[in-house]
Amino acid sequence: MEGTVLVDPTSQFIESLRDFLRKESPPSAVHAWDEAREPPLDLLRQLGSLGYLTIGLPAEWGGENESENDTFALVRMMEEIGYHNLALGHLVGRTIYAEQLLLHFGTAAQQAAWIPGLREGRFIFSVGISEPQAGSDAASLALKATLDGDGYRLDGQKIFSSSMGYADVAMVAARTGSPESGRDGITTFLVDPKSDGIECRKLQTVGDWGVGTYEVFYDNFRVPSASLFGELNGGWNIVTSHLVRERIVMAARAVGATKRVLDVVAKYVSERHQFGHPLADFQVVGHKLADIAIEHYVAQSGLYRLAQEGSPSRTDASMVKTFASELYCRAAIEAMQLSGGYGYTHEFEVQRHFRDSRIYPVGGGSSEVMRDIVARHVLRPYRTPAERRAPDRRTAGDHSGE
Repeated sequence: MEGTVLVDPTSQFIESLRDFLRKESPPSAVHAWDEAREPPLDLLRQLGSLGYLTIGLPAEWGGENESENDTFALVRMMEEIGYHNLALGHLVGRTIYAEQLLLHFGTAAQQAAWIPGLREGRFIFSVGISEPQAGSDAASLALKATLDGDGYRLDGQKIFSSSMGYADVAMVAARTGSPESGRDGITTFLVDPKSDGIECRKLQTVGDWGVGTYEVFYDNFRVPSASLFGELNGGWNIVTSHLVRERIVMAARAVGATKRVLDVVAKYVSERHQFGHPLADFQVVGHKLADIAIEHYVAQSGLYRLAQEGSPSRTDASMVKTFASELYCRAAIEAMQLSGGYGYTHEFEVQRHFRDSRIYPVGGGSSEVMRDIVARHVLRPYRTPAERRAPDRRTAGDHSGE
């Protein structure tokens, strides 16, 4: 059917996507978008027109129905896009995330208003969760939503809201309960970031220039009751409902980007001659590349196994996300070193990976929070029943990044 991609994650689906990205997103274009600090919005719309943004959507919303291979197809797609264009990968991942949230928690009116535009790549979705004093501990957020007639007024601040300055719709978490209510007093709203009463200030970040990260101020901003997303004081369930999938998607992008780094630096050391030989002839260089390749294989294998599980656990997702994101950082550092002075210039690709990789052990759940989750799982069999039931305040938020 025209405009629909057959979700075959092992052959035609990925081959077609790869051909598209090689043509429409070559390294020179990715470099230009990055240097201009511009998101690849046209590419997102093209992917939408080709049907790539329908993964996970049922037939009534233009999808192929949610198949058994839904997560694996998503992982393969995000891995391939991560190899070619991380900024595009962020936009695609956030679009799929928005569609799933709307399917599970949105009203019929909200679904009708937003899913078609998201599916077609016309609408950009953003999230407002983190605040200056509420990052990994998202349950302590303080943005206040006050009942006002048939709606609410939002006052406060968010930070690290990716794409917010040019987004069409954002899910914003606000406190509708008392300051002491924690996760039980949080409600989510769908808002138009371009509305009066919302001010977005772009942050000067180390990397992710093609996405853009914003500090957002809400000043007596009124939202109608129709903008309430999910149940009143039920926002915590929405905020945390798709964390496992978000971490899998981030791991997939990191795995794809790591392979790109490996390919770029392997080509460089094969062509660059010093002391009468290609750099690749030196054993120390070869071993550094071998280490990256070995770890990439392990990360990719863990990712694929996770994606093929029917209901991957939070612990497994935390392990794969931590390993893949930290590997991407290590690979970028080694690539910079092996590239010498060239790697330190903006004309050479590895410097972008050196910058972009740093957000991966932070966004979607920091490596520290991920390790806390894994540690609790490892220690659980040896805890008393009372210790198992006690809340662990160190990971009360289980969320960091946006």
